[in-house]
Amino acid sequence: MTTAPAQTVHRSVTPMLIGVVLLLTALVVNQAGIWTQSADLSTLGQLTMSGTATLIVALYTGGITRVLGTIAMVACFAGDLLPRFMSEESTTLAMIGAFAVGQLFLVAAFWRWVDWHLPRTKVVAGVLAAYAVGLLTYLAALPGIERSLLGPMTLYAVLLVLMAVTASVHPVALAGALCFIISDSILGARLLGAFVYTKPASSAVMVFYGLALLLLAIGLVRQYQQAER
Repeated sequence: MTTAPAQTVHRSVTPMLIGVVLLLTALVVNQAGIWTQSADLSTLGQLTMSGTATLIVALYTGGITRVLGTIAMVACFAGDLLPRFMSEESTTLAMIGAFAVGQLFLVAAFWRWVDWHLPRTKVVAGVLAAYAVGLLTYLAALPGIERSLLGPMTLYAVLLVLMAVTASVHPVALAGALCFIISDSILGARLLGAFVYTKPASSAVMVFYGLALLLLAIGLVRQYQQAER
């Protein structure tokens, strides 16, 4: 009686593995583009990463989880794509807006599984909220930063922390959320003008972003599969 589910899981492993390998390969391509200063190569890798994460969620979840998760990943893809077609002045807000939509839909995708009374949930919420407040306070105190972005970034930080709290329902998804926070912390500080962007910083942003997409996609799939058993 257990043969059919086992066969179903086995059949799904290989295609997902292909997706994982493709996403990691895209990350390598992106890194090659960054270090060789090839904008086309880095963009190709970045778009392939978010596109592959979208396919993983769309193919291996179902119902409302598929809808919410796919929209979340498409929003991340849009955040990667839209700045390529926009003026420099409007790029930052467009990127923040697209990724904010992505975080919001990830929150919605994980929400139904969250136990708000669980100690782990409270610890994750407390630690990440303290980190966000501390980082934003520090950045706001720096001279010469882009203060017009503090408001949008604060709202985005709230959504990012909430996403991580809801993603804590699955350890793989939580790891992905933490990678997202690391990536966006570096990127956010750079967008505010806290430091001059360098190749190592750009590389770190994309490495953690690629891992975030991969782990969040897999974590959402695994959580969905566990809940459906």
